[in-house]
Amino acid sequence: KNFWSHRLLRCRGAHSHAMRSYGGYVDIKDDVEADGAAPRASNWRPLQIAFGVCGGVALLIGMTGNRQAAAAAAAGQLDARSPAVTASNSVLEPMKKSKKSKKGQEFLLEYPIFFTTDGDLYASYTEGNALADDDDEYVIVAKGDSHGAVIDVASSADSCYSVASTDEGTIIRIDSGLGIKKLYSTGTGTAAGLDMTKDTVYWADSDLNAIFKGSIYTPMHETLNKTEIITSLPDVNDVKILQDDAGDCETLYIALPEDGLYTAACNGKSLEVFKDDVKPKSIALDTNMSKIYWAETGGVYKADLHTGDNVVKVYDRGASADISWVDITGNMLLISLTGLDKVYALDISDSDDDDSFFVLSVTAPHGTSTAFTCTPSATPTAYTTPKPTAAPFATPSPTHFVKTHPPSPGVHPTNAPSTYAPSLAPGDTGKPSAKPSWSPTTFSGEPTVVPSPAPSGPPSSEPTAGPTAEPTYKPSPAPTYEPTYAPSAAPTPKPTYKPSYSPSAAPTGEPSYGPTPIPTPKPTHRPYTHDPTSAPTGPPSYEPSPVPTPKPTHKPYTEEPTPAPSTAAPSPKPTHKPRSPSEAPTSRPTPTPGNPTLKPTFKPVKKTSSPTVMPTVMPKVTDFTFCRHHPMLHTTSSHWKVNLTYSVYKAGALQNYTCLTKPNQFDESAVLTSSYKMMNTTVNATWLKEADVEDGQVMMVGVRAEASDDAYQDSYCQGSVKYICNVESYSLSHAKVKLRVCTTGGDYYQLTSSTMTSFSTDEWYITSFTAVGDHLRCTLFDLKGDELMKVNYHADIDGKVTDAGGAEIGEYSNSIYFKELSATDKSYFYGQK
Repeated sequence: KNFWSHRLLRCRGAHSHAMRSYGGYVDIKDDVEADGAAPRASNWRPLQIAFGVCGGVALLIGMTGNRQAAAAAAAGQLDARSPAVTASNSVLEPMKKSKKSKKGQEFLLEYPIFFTTDGDLYASYTEGNALADDDDEYVIVAKGDSHGAVIDVASSADSCYSVASTDEGTIIRIDSGLGIKKLYSTGTGTAAGLDMTKDTVYWADSDLNAIFKGSIYTPMHETLNKTEIITSLPDVNDVKILQDDAGDCETLYIALPEDGLYTAACNGKSLEVFKDDVKPKSIALDTNMSKIYWAETGGVYKADLHTGDNVVKVYDRGASADISWVDITGNMLLISLTGLDKVYALDISDSDDDDSFFVLSVTAPHGTSTAFTCTPSATPTAYTTPKPTAAPFATPSPTHFVKTHPPSPGVHPTNAPSTYAPSLAPGDTGKPSAKPSWSPTTFSGEPTVVPSPAPSGPPSSEPTAGPTAEPTYKPSPAPTYEPTYAPSAAPTPKPTYKPSYSPSAAPTGEPSYGPTPIPTPKPTHRPYTHDPTSAPTGPPSYEPSPVPTPKPTHKPYTEEPTPAPSTAAPSPKPTHKPRSPSEAPTSRPTPTPGNPTLKPTFKPVKKTSSPTVMPTVMPKVTDFTFCRHHPMLHTTSSHWKVNLTYSVYKAGALQNYTCLTKPNQFDESAVLTSSYKMMNTTVNATWLKEADVEDGQVMMVGVRAEASDDAYQDSYCQGSVKYICNVESYSLSHAKVKLRVCTTGGDYYQLTSSTMTSFSTDEWYITSFTAVGDHLRCTLFDLKGDELMKVNYHADIDGKVTDAGGAEIGEYSNSIYFKELSATDKSYFYGQK
């Protein structure tokens, strides 16, 4: 009596409902009597109360005969995940269960999940089997102040471990007892989305713009044994794994919120664009239906998993929902509505009925994942022998009530197993624990009837009506609970891409063996002359001056011009023979009045000024080549070499390009600036990316560059305010055009970006950047003048650049060659000069 009363009060605590006294024992009002049930003897009351309150733990202990476990259960020493695991881990702290729909309750009972709220990680297991919903409590797995705020969580049906990422760049591992181990740390990064196979974890780091991987079996205290497999992924936020039949990684799907969806091999190679017209924040893969889902701020989309076609918006909530993470559990797509503090379950099955509902209401939810367990299921397996015979006596009461009540103490128990059994571990106990195999299951027990040594009669052509003791070797005609994993009869061929041109009726002509003449690019301005010249002029007779000749700064020095000589100049030959030789030759002609003097006859009117360095009026067009150092170009950062040569083998011949420039450092932002100051301008740069060099795939053209103490000091700003056009290549096969700004307030950020286009190394491209007022336009041309990409932006922003400045070229590399640079002052064409 005292034992059960003490355990009862300990289980219920301060959260008990209205109670009443019953024969000296505490009873819960109206909770233990079934409709129409006969009154029980008072000696059954203590056990009934104890079982109902503590969730049937004592029944399980009585079935197993473990007295020590019974004492531990009664003292509250069993955790919420498995009665076999003690709560020695200090992290296992409860959280009051959030409000949710009845469907949400049923869903979490069938599919336990890990979920994040306000930076903490919880499991949806409850502590015991409480008698009322508001007594149930969730289990906290990891606190945000231990390893950082938890961002995402992932698990695998083939592993006893789960993994989670934090905003401090840490990856933690969760074992089957909810114990935590720190696996990896990037130190300075911020770990974002992650996924795992049975033995490897892959994660994205949005600060380091990289994808990492590592083993989930990292040795104790080892946090550095990780591999960076992909770099230069701007703001990458999630990575998901498409697994093969063996459960290993087959393909990586990567989410870049500003650049789209990408795929890559599991070693980080073969990075390719999957869809570049979307803005995904997270990914979920449905391999059963061959679909990929991704979350954007205001909605969720799906498309074909292998082609990216057939895009459909499956959920629309608006930007205020701030949808962050998606995950597939069961037949539901769990959507974290971070802005609304809810987790929504979207029905993605083939059913015509929409069975969607809200699962949780928690603060700032992020990643979720199915909480797989490694403990055996408590649900009994189905009989393979013939069904048991009926009990010889009827039981005086039902064999069981709902799960909060123990079996009735029948005089003679039935031969069939009771449907009541407390769960040894939370989780979906009705599902198979492993994938179905093609081979028959192994014989698990002796047959109930000893086989006779000889057949009882001739074999019958008809099958027997009852089940046999041995397992059958044919598959059952009924559908299985889960889809089978059998391979298809033939591999599904990947879709081929449509040809870019229809086939011609006749073969093309013979290839030419001579190089194609280089076409001239499109003109950047109107011709300066009103009428064309009648014929081309000859080449210049002298080299151009490095700077324009300044206008005269003063009047002529002499007041009056010197009079012309009064006598004729001596002829080169004598006009007649001399009559007689002179006595002595004269050393020089005798000056006569009227000849010009050798020196000025008076001092200059005023002192002359030194020549001006900068022209007072900017030229309409300035063209720069790089055969030698130009006095109007100066290095802003790094060190540039000129008069370089690059050779490319094309069309069966070696092409040599001369008079090129590039920096000699590969790991810093190099900038070359013109001293001509222009406000409304167009700057054209001709450049080439060296083949087979993956380092440094970004080139730059800048306008209105002017040094300022308030400007951003790093990257391409280098202490100057300016507008920047970047051409960024990806894996040396694709490229984008992006506009950025170095503001007058010291900020540096991206304004807009183009879509992806094809890109080739060892090919010349022209980047044309125009700025007129607040309007910006950057275009990428090939050398034939065909437009490849273009972006426009109206830069009416804080800290916009409104003063005249120089034109610039630059790169973060030493493998991009520049051939020409020209700047056109558009103010002449807009009537400002």
